[in-house]
Amino acid sequence: MNCRKGKDEKPDMKKPDKRNDVTALDKAIFHLVEKNAFEICLIVILGISLYARIVMIPNCVLSADYNNFIVPWVNKYRELGIINGLATKIGDYYVPYNVLLAFIAQLPCEPYLPLSVVHLTAEYLGAFSAVSCHPLSCKERLFYLRVLQASAYVYTDGASCSDLRPPFSGCL
Repeated sequence: MNCRKGKDEKPDMKKPDKRNDVTALDKAIFHLVEKNAFEICLIVILGISLYARIVMIPNCVLSADYNNFIVPWVNKYRELGIINGLATKIGDYYVPYNVLLAFIAQLPCEPYLPLSVVHLTAEYLGAFSAVSCHPLSCKERLFYLRVLQASAYVYTDGASCSDLRPPFSGCL
């Protein structure tokens, strides 16, 4: 078979190469994504998990501890105010938690909403600081960050912040 082109065939016409139409902005974005792919993925995954948890706050399972202790204490702080409430011995939790309850009592919402936000923030900050302190590779950090978040539910199950368990707390 003859590999040469026939006489009636047109010479090779180069088709426009779309890859050559890359602008400086496109190159900068590609470089940014290539350089920071792990961090971008981490932010996306954490953003999705944060969104899922915030959406599920109203669906949390309120424990007997919450109903029998936290709600009456918050109502008492609402009656007395922050200063008078803290001057009176309300509850048997440690002082910083009582200060938190006193401030939460001033908000015009159910106490579990701001408590959920406080505990959620503490969980993410704790997981981030624990992972940041350990000299791991980036891939190992992502894995351990999820493990720490999951273990926060298991660890706090008997503590006061277990009052705000999402419906799937055993699965994280």
